This record gives sequence, structure tokens and C-alpha cells, in this order.
Amino acid sequence: MKACIEKNVRLSESLLWPLQQTLYQEFGPDAWRQKGVPSYLTSHPLIAKQYAQVVLGYLRDMYTTLDLNEPIYFFDLGAGTGRFAWLFLSKLKQLLSDSSLENIKFRYVMTDIVTANMEAWAAHPFFQEWLGSGELDFAFYHNADTEEFQLIHSNTTIQPNSLSNPPVIIANYFFDTIPQDLFRVKKGVVEEGKISLYADDANAQPSDLLQSLDLVVQYEPLKRKPYEDERLNKILESYSEASFSFPIGAFRTLDFFSQLCPKGMLLLASDQGLSSDVQLKEWKGLKISKHGAFSLPVGYHPLAEYFRQNGGLGLLTNIPDAVFAVMVGVFGNGAFKETQLAFREQMNTFEPHDYWKLGNALLDQKPGLDVLISMLKLGEGDPLNLYACLEHIQTLIPAATPEQKEALARVVLLGAAHFFPISQEEFSFFKQLGSLMQQLGGGKG
Repeated sequence: MKACIEKNVRLSESLLWPLQQTLYQEFGPDAWRQKGVPSYLTSHPLIAKQYAQVVLGYLRDMYTTLDLNEPIYFFDLGAGTGRFAWLFLSKLKQLLSDSSLENIKFRYVMTDIVTANMEAWAAHPFFQEWLGSGELDFAFYHNADTEEFQLIHSNTTIQPNSLSNPPVIIANYFFDTIPQDLFRVKKGVVEEGKISLYADDANAQPSDLLQSLDLVVQYEPLKRKPYEDERLNKILESYSEASFSFPIGAFRTLDFFSQLCPKGMLLLASDQGLSSDVQLKEWKGLKISKHGAFSLPVGYHPLAEYFRQNGGLGLLTNIPDAVFAVMVGVFGNGAFKETQLAFREQMNTFEPHDYWKLGNALLDQKPGLDVLISMLKLGEGDPLNLYACLEHIQTLIPAATPEQKEALARVVLLGAAHFFPISQEEFSFFKQLGSLMQQLGGGKG
């Protein structure tokens, strides 16, 4: 029989969250290198391009109100491997230099709670240019921080009203790892889900404890309003028939960042989560995803309502997949037509998860060279998909035409340009690509 670790507590007050922090601090960069914490869906070149295009639309909307003497601050919350940050920075820099917004300055701040992760970023050779230019910085940031935090390299204090321009918040696989609550609504009656945790050994090491953990939910009718913040109670009261996680940690995080500049804020976020009315009505209940650490599906529908009910925009895709939801939120004055256009054309039309599903299906079929080249072009040379099909490509090269070899060489070069190693061993991939280029005859440019 498993031991009861905690009984009938509010989800956001569970010991799950300090356990999560302990696991990330214990693993450091090995959370992604060895422990299986997912990162691919938020770390390929296509999603970096899509995010950068949305940011470009937002900067066009805000351009006349920006202080061009001061930078736009980007805050990458829980920046993990750093792979997304590097891809996004590279694409953003290119887009700005090629557009009428080339005079905009920016500073990208990667945040985390783990010292070892920051040490890995600081030592990475691909980040040295950005650190030297002052366009990249690091900061410790915990989702419960509500007053200020310090940038490590520039020694700049970030606090309410300290920014001249609205910040851009990037939250990839972040909200699903910080506190949430749990509710269901039946015929307008709100019930809260209280959780109990059971494990084989309550005194086990954190990673062993997590693997044996069982989570049981029991719903209870609310006897009083659950939050002091009436805005959050209002969101709950807007539902008549639904079941969802309620991202209280995300609300608190966004409350802090929305205070940094009176002009507004842009959020780009993605996680597993619930985005549509149908998903909220059909959700089968809370399940914990274990992958070295753990994650829980995010209530993106109430998160979008948070923006809308506070006078902003909450943009969700029309055909969402609960495995990977994307969202854009905006605070500020204006219609934000360029932002909405970019979201519709970049994310709503073809979501990052669509690319993942398409790539998996094609690779399973071992398609011909033309199809592989098209897939890799769609993914901006996606190095991880390129790696996955490397052996298959080598079997196809002997029968390839000169035109196919030339097209493939260009895609390989694009993949090499978009590859960010997260361990010393991964640098060997460049040698593999070099051998492939030799097999192709080096291409013609």
C-alpha cells in the first residue's frame, strides 16, 4: 500500500511545486540532456521564426510610442537549454535588420532558478557575441517573485515602472511547471479540485518519489470566493459548464511583468493545455506528466480570458491540440492589427505542433529525397529532423540527380546554421554534416 504524502489540499499549495524546484536544481542542464524533460516542440527553427514574426508585428503596432533610445526587453522565463533563445535571437536580429525597424534596440534576458543552467549558458560559445554586445543577459527569476530581480551581466534592476518600452514575455514550457489550481463548473456551480498524493516511500529521493507518485482528485463545492483578486473570481464565474486547470502561477507572473511598463506587454506562450470551449467540456481530468521532472496541462482558455477581461487581447488558435497549445496575449492601447495578422498567418494557419506531427509521419514512411528536402525546408533546415533522417538520406544520395544534390546541400547548410548544441557530444553533428556535404560534392554555394 502506498503512503499518503498529503491529503485534500489546493493544487497550488501542494508539495508538488517545491518538489519540482528541487528536481530542476538537482538535474541542472542534465534535465534535458539525460532526464527526458521535453524541449523539441519549443526549440526548433520554425517556432523561433513564428514567434519572431509575431514580435515584428507587435513592434510595428507599437512603433510610434516606443522610446528608440531604450531597448525592448525580452524575458525568456525558464529558458532551459538556451536553444530557443539562440534561434529566436538570430531570427529576430535578421528580421529587424531587413525591415524598417532596424533602429530598434533590444535586450534578451534568459531567466531560471538553477545556477548550473546559467553557468552552462554563460560558457556556451554561441552566446559570447550576444553577451559581448549587451543584447543578452541572465537573471534569477522565480514565479513567486513580485517585487524586482537583478540582471547578472549589466547589473540592472528590473522592477515596476522601470522600463521605457513594453516588455515581451516568452513562456515556453513554463506555465505547465508552476502552480495551478483545479476547478470544474456544473450548471454554473463552481467546484474546486483538491488533490491527495500517494507514493511508495514518502522518504525516497526526489526523483524516485516522483516516479512512484499517484495523484487523486476530489471535487468540493466552493463555499466562498477562492481569491482575493476579484478579477480571477470573475473569470471563474464566466464559465457555466467546464473543467480546467486554473493557472494561478501564470496570473501572478503576468501581473508582475505587466507592471514593468505602463505602455503594455506582449506574451508568447506554449505548453500542453486547454484552449477551446470543447476541450474544457470534454476534459477527462488532471493527469500528471512525468519526464524527469513533471508538468500539468495549462488552462489557456482562462489565461486568454485574463487578458480580455483586463482590456487586452488573448489570441488562441482555431483548431488547438491539447498536446501543445500556443497563445499570444497583449496589454496596451490600440487594435494591434499587425500583431493579430502575424498570429493568424504564422501560428493559427500552421501551428508548431502541426509541423511536429507532419515530420513524424513523413520520417516513419522513409520518403524520397524530394519530400525530405521539402520537409526540411518547411522546418527552416530543422537540425533535429535532419539528424533523424541522416542515415536514410545517405542511402538516397547515390541515385540523386545533380539538382537534388544541390537542393539538399543548401538544406544541410541551413540546418548547420540553425544547430545549437546543448552538450559537448552534440558538436560532433557538425562533423557528420561535413561528411554529408563531401558525399554531395560540397554543393555549389
